[in-house]
Amino acid sequence: MMHRTLTGFVGTRLPVRALVLAGLALAALLLAACGGGGAEEEPPAGIPGAQEVGTPVPFEPTPTPDPGPPPLDMTAFEVGGQTHQLDDSVIPLLEQSGMTWVKFQHKWQPGARGSDVAERVIAAHTAGYKVLLSVTGPPFPESIDYAAFINFLTEAATYQPDAIEIWNEQNFSREWPPGDLSASSYVNNMLAPAYERIKSVNENIMVISGPPTPTGAFATCPGEVPGLVGCNDDAYIQEMVAAGAENHMDCVGIHYNAGATPPSATSGHPYDEGIATYQWYYQGMVDLYGSVFSKPLCFTELGYLTGDGYDPLPETFSFAADNTIEEHAQWLGENVALARDSGKVRLLVVFNLDFDYYGPDDPQAGYAILRPDGSCPACASIAAQVP
Repeated sequence: MMHRTLTGFVGTRLPVRALVLAGLALAALLLAACGGGGAEEEPPAGIPGAQEVGTPVPFEPTPTPDPGPPPLDMTAFEVGGQTHQLDDSVIPLLEQSGMTWVKFQHKWQPGARGSDVAERVIAAHTAGYKVLLSVTGPPFPESIDYAAFINFLTEAATYQPDAIEIWNEQNFSREWPPGDLSASSYVNNMLAPAYERIKSVNENIMVISGPPTPTGAFATCPGEVPGLVGCNDDAYIQEMVAAGAENHMDCVGIHYNAGATPPSATSGHPYDEGIATYQWYYQGMVDLYGSVFSKPLCFTELGYLTGDGYDPLPETFSFAADNTIEEHAQWLGENVALARDSGKVRLLVVFNLDFDYYGPDDPQAGYAILRPDGSCPACASIAAQVP
């Protein structure tokens, strides 16, 4: 869901980001807060400043028949798409667009087991596709049981996904506890121990850092807007680097879903008010993140919204009101070409393949390459640019 602010957007769900109409109070979000807990233990060894977490449940990885990913090649460039479930309606989209990866997002809950992801990972591998597993948690958490989460990832890794993304948009309080919102907390309590445990299962699983939500809404880091605590992503990613994040990742998670101009553009976005302007442009995001991190970038959500074939877009998504289905297809193809030739992008995952929800809070189907008439105009334009 997206709501405009005076200075940018703040992410909420799968597509684009932002939470306050200029001059108006923040709309109330309806998902309940949830968190974890447990007995205390010493911080993980070698991770300064790590927060005390719940006692890990003993876990012995169970080998699976899947031989696992090949040795990591971080110089390649590949393209994928996000879906909920791989089935006979999704596979033709992957084939027609030349995609070799499929992304599944899993909402972890305390008490969950890594085997919860097994069916989707196995199905995708059986069909010949690489798997990005994005794991995040309940919305508006007051706390996170880091040990339980790390145990979940460890077990999930035994099913040999090709990449695991560690959380999602952790720079604001819809996704991270507001009382502990900082990049150092994310790195020390989650990213670093997750990296170590996943690599202990299979060193060839790519570990992708959680992508911050692109926003310029917060005056400080952390700061507040009505109903939310958060950090602008430009400040947050610099704090990630200072906390040593690059020692605990293979690729930098990054999102871009707010496009209303060709991906090569650096001006002309209808919501560009001259503040944090990078967030409105694909190239602006690449330039910023590429200058802060030395690791390659993984766009784990990249999409363009159009209401073509649907009711008019909600006011909070009006930045895309003039986006046509022809532009949707053309811009995705151009984006793949730019990423391919940049030397900075390892993976580009199109958001999304086939989501069908189109509501006032989150018109996800408007991003889908599968359109309501059953066509896929973007498939050919993407395929033409895939290496």
